Amino acid sequence: MVAFYELREMPRLRKRPSTSELIDWISVLKQAGLGKERFVKELPFLGVLLKKEQDVETYRAQKRGTWRA
Repeated sequence: MVAFYELREMPRLRKRPSTSELIDWISVLKQAGLGKERFVKELPFLGVLLKKEQDVETYRAQKRGTWRA
């Protein structure tokens, strides 16, 4: 849930994730049976939350520290 709200607060996203994307993401996470340790390294199934490839790249750039406001 924290990751979802952090994404919603990110500036420069073209389409912020909605409740629908959150429900879809939780469903995919449950089906995959991922453990908490996976979330430390990455945000799994990011494409379920962020529908636009540009938003995925914006997120990754910010995580790498190369994002510019």
